[in-house]
Amino acid sequence: AFLTKFSDDGSTMIWSTFFGGGDNTQGTEVPHSLICDTSNNIYVYGVTSALDFPIVNGFQANHAGGTPFSINFNGTNFGSVGTDIFVAKFSANGHDLLGSTYVGGSSNDGVNYNLSAGNYNSAAAYDSLSTNYGDQFRGEIMLDENENIIVASCTRSTDFPTFQAFQSNNAGQQDGVLFKIESDFSSLLFSSYFGGSNNDACYSVKLDESENIYIAGGTLSLDLPAVSGAYQTSYQGGKADGFIAKISANG
Repeated sequence: AFLTKFSDDGSTMIWSTFFGGGDNTQGTEVPHSLICDTSNNIYVYGVTSALDFPIVNGFQANHAGGTPFSINFNGTNFGSVGTDIFVAKFSANGHDLLGSTYVGGSSNDGVNYNLSAGNYNSAAAYDSLSTNYGDQFRGEIMLDENENIIVASCTRSTDFPTFQAFQSNNAGQQDGVLFKIESDFSSLLFSSYFGGSNNDACYSVKLDESENIYIAGGTLSLDLPAVSGAYQTSYQGGKADGFIAKISANG
């Protein structure tokens, strides 16, 4: 992956850097989302298949594994170990990697696709959650007022690292995930699945003034978790339904 900063009028490249693992037979990185803090440090969320992705003070130091696959439509080949999510923080001048960690379980994490199709390069591999170019690489990163890191994504893992979870198990093939990392990358503050018995994916995350968390995404599940009095409590059929959910500030 690479990270580049331009002048505000786009005319000048101020700095640029590669980042990722060094194993050419394994390592592929795809950045999905980024955000800056009040000091203009840059936080990036994405996926990696590198066993030697640079980790700085990360609570998960090792790649947890997955299933090898490639997506010809996007030119990505994730080698023999599949994908873990990564989260990384760079200094405002691009010189320093200030923190980074893997986040993942033993199946593929952070990539949105239809596992049941078998051939990831066929049209059958793309259900209505991954119809458009780049839909495989969705999700978002946000910061709270203390610059703790919040990520909304998806996973195939049944052993995704959870903590203080409102949903502790993967309920289907692919579930959404929501997690919050300490600002120094040393620990999870909370981490949870969100989904039903079919494919689900979280695409976006935002906070309100009370630090409550809002996630939005897509679902094919008939049994997505809902609360009493929800605007729409049942799946409408056909293609994917959208969803929006509000989570307490502590997860």
